[in-house]
Amino acid sequence: TATPTPTPTPTPLPPHRLARLQQLQGILASSLVPQAQPRPEPPLEGLTPTSDLLLFREAQNLTREALGYSDNKENRLQLIEFGKYEIGTWYKSPYPSECSWISKLYICEFCLKYHLSSSTLHEHAKLCTWHHPPGTEIYRKEKLSVFEVDGEKYKVSD
Repeated sequence: TATPTPTPTPTPLPPHRLARLQQLQGILASSLVPQAQPRPEPPLEGLTPTSDLLLFREAQNLTREALGYSDNKENRLQLIEFGKYEIGTWYKSPYPSECSWISKLYICEFCLKYHLSSSTLHEHAKLCTWHHPPGTEIYRKEKLSVFEVDGEKYKVSD
């Protein structure tokens, strides 16, 4: 008769490994652009030790927080970063579905192109050739200018 193999007992992760994991997770979260639609997680129970699965889920939750995932299904896009300003949204916006799951959107203050993360906005800013928004300036007072932008005439390029 065959004897069953013993199930490995979960061992706690040493503090130095947990700290290193959180540090690497922060680096990844700040440099990755998340996918538009998160894929459903396959069932993982029984494939790996429970301690590894718990550690994976904790890292997954921390990454979701760092990337700005939101569970508010009514209005997920809550903030827009536009130049040095952070603007709260009042209602849903007609951005593409890739923007529907994030809580903060980053917009170039010159060409008005939107980005899903601050790192992609900073990379874009290095290459952006615009010095003011597209369109016609309709108001100016001291350092404030307002531009009228015709969306049909000035398309946001990829």
